[in-house]
Amino acid sequence: MKLPDKKSEILELAIADFEKCLINPNIDIEMDHWLESSTAASCQVCLAGAVMLGLQTNEDLATISLFNFDKVSIEPRDFVSD
Repeated sequence: MKLPDKKSEILELAIADFEKCLINPNIDIEMDHWLESSTAASCQVCLAGAVMLGLQTNEDLATISLFNFDKVSIEPRDFVSD
């Protein structure tokens, strides 16, 4: 998936992904973490982290199982091309 070009569309995507993360019991909202695993079964995300998690998987964020997710830690450098 590619990020939208318009800033307003990026914000809409972020809010939609964040709301899906709120539903998922395996994802904790922690605004001081982009995306970080806290245990093998759960992770913590902020608004930007919710979008990054959504970009890294094709699964629905509301029901994603982190056991099926091969990377449970995402950093900003993961989105910078070399």
